[in-house]
Amino acid sequence: MTLRNYCQPTNVTIRWGLCAVSVCSEPDIAAVVQDLIHDVLGVDWLTVTGASVHCAKDPPKPYNAGFYVMIVLCGILGLLVVIGWIVDVISQCIPSPPHPTIHKTRKAVTYQNPADEYTPLLADNPYTSSGSYKQSTGWKSITRGFLVELLLCFAVNKNLQKLLSTRQSEKAIGCLHGLRVISMAWIILGHTFLWPAVTGLVDNWLQLFEILKPFSFQVILNGTYSVDTFFFLSGLLVAYLVFFQLDKENGNLNWFQFYFHRYWRLTPTLLFTILFWMYLRPWMGQGPVWHITTYTEPCEQYWWTNILYINNFYPTNSMLGCIQWTWYLANDMQFYWISPIIIILMYKSVMYGIVSLLTLLAASTITIISLFLYYDFPVAMIAAGGGGAPTLLTPEGPNSFDIVYVKPYCRIAPYLTGLALGFLLQRKRVLRIPWPYFTAIVGWVVATVIAMAVVYGLYPSTSLGHELSQAEVILYNSLCRLAWSISVGWVVFACRYNLAGRFHFIY
Repeated sequence: MTLRNYCQPTNVTIRWGLCAVSVCSEPDIAAVVQDLIHDVLGVDWLTVTGASVHCAKDPPKPYNAGFYVMIVLCGILGLLVVIGWIVDVISQCIPSPPHPTIHKTRKAVTYQNPADEYTPLLADNPYTSSGSYKQSTGWKSITRGFLVELLLCFAVNKNLQKLLSTRQSEKAIGCLHGLRVISMAWIILGHTFLWPAVTGLVDNWLQLFEILKPFSFQVILNGTYSVDTFFFLSGLLVAYLVFFQLDKENGNLNWFQFYFHRYWRLTPTLLFTILFWMYLRPWMGQGPVWHITTYTEPCEQYWWTNILYINNFYPTNSMLGCIQWTWYLANDMQFYWISPIIIILMYKSVMYGIVSLLTLLAASTITIISLFLYYDFPVAMIAAGGGGAPTLLTPEGPNSFDIVYVKPYCRIAPYLTGLALGFLLQRKRVLRIPWPYFTAIVGWVVATVIAMAVVYGLYPSTSLGHELSQAEVILYNSLCRLAWSISVGWVVFACRYNLAGRFHFIY
């Protein structure tokens, strides 16, 4: 059902679950509900369309070839996980050869091994009669070949150890882990509210309107800045690691490997997720509401845009795209594509790097200003408004989500801030801060004020009905993400150079 023109120009979807006899078709139920609402209840501002009625089916969709292929693929992956674990357990039970003493030469590396029960007796083995072993590429264990190493990559125990390990190198920036955890929790919290609100899975819309109003709820309405934190972290790590490699290789870097490694690291997992979404997820639930989630036509039509990382541009309506939330991956990959230009300029000359960063920041800001001037978007995508009705993302017509929110030229500011800070952290391993106590106080106060202004500054507009002028809307939206990234950047800077004080333990 659609709630029409209730204190707002856009429609709000209401989902209503009913129990009906199996002989009733979907058009029959639509007609009955429409008559009930109009004739019995006397409500003329609710509309029920035949296409909006979905009857539960078991199974939700007919089984197809994709379903069986994914079952086999998941079975193979599960089998590899178990086999890898078994191989790892067996390999740990086999005694390893003693560690060799390494003597480096120009042409080869000579390994001197003591003569014991592990020394091969045959002369044609790589070991010589004197017990030495020559190899130009390094030591390889006798008991582990390529196949064994491949199976160990799937071993569940080894992977869990890596995932749960808290070890980090001395060069690691420890506070980034804390920022990741906090930001991911913020994203989950925001989507816990956003998902039912957008899909219409709400018991009482009027109660939802009231929930939007409190000052404390601004952290949910403005949870999108958690995504900007990840853009900032991505830029920081790219700069930090690439500058380290450039220094190590005297300014030379295999740029093909730079791009290929990134694509190969992300795409297989993304492709598996798309296949899982299309061919397994529809059969993992049931019911009238679940029927909505079995709609896989966007992925069948646009899956290729995801693995090319252009899904934030095509299709032009994000609501019609495949697993829409992967717009983040598209943006991050596009930032990664252009990052070498800035990194090379900054490596050759700090001044050139600063100019390139400021030029891109200015271009992004001007683009946002132009788009808000042309389309006259509201200050926020979700707001309670003076009358209590929210402004929600709608699939019809231009909206700020498709035109501004998912576009790289509007979201690049935090990434550029991360690149700049990553360069600083790499170049200045030890930085002497004048008046550290005073600098820490001023830095934390300014960063806190900026962050609070970004997250809670829209409270009078989004909850109390104060109407902002177009100039105020443009000023906020053109600078808010840059301001947020500067605030987060101070947190990293302070933790890295011992200006965090008692707050350092949080990260």
